[in-house]
Amino acid sequence: MVKSSINKLNISMNKIKAGKNIRFNNRNGFTLLEILIALFILGIALVPLISAQINSQGFYETSENVIYETVAAKNIMSKTLFMNNFNPYKKTSTLKSNKDYKYSVSISKSSFTGIYLIKVYVYERHYRNSGVELKTLAF
Repeated sequence: MVKSSINKLNISMNKIKAGKNIRFNNRNGFTLLEILIALFILGIALVPLISAQINSQGFYETSENVIYETVAAKNIMSKTLFMNNFNPYKKTSTLKSNKDYKYSVSISKSSFTGIYLIKVYVYERHYRNSGVELKTLAF
């Protein structure tokens, strides 16, 4: 049995050396068409996953900006109220930061004597329409 296998192998090797075509009856692999169809199905399945990843990255950046703006607005509000900087006539200023944010402080009189409405608005320099606004009353 071993000799017959060796003889068949020698005959096959001789045919290969002679340049003759050999047909293999035992097909153990995939055809090119099967591989292309599998890749197509895989591509269709990956498109929603990649889209979800891109959307989540955008949501992360937006929430990071909102958190930074909120913390900055709270700090500005506390400085305005408690650090002896309460000036009813100060209207706008700039915030020096590594992300290039700006803020405005608006102080207006209410209908009651001695009570002021303080508004702090923090925004990115390039996106004026999106930002964080805090309001409070001060005596």
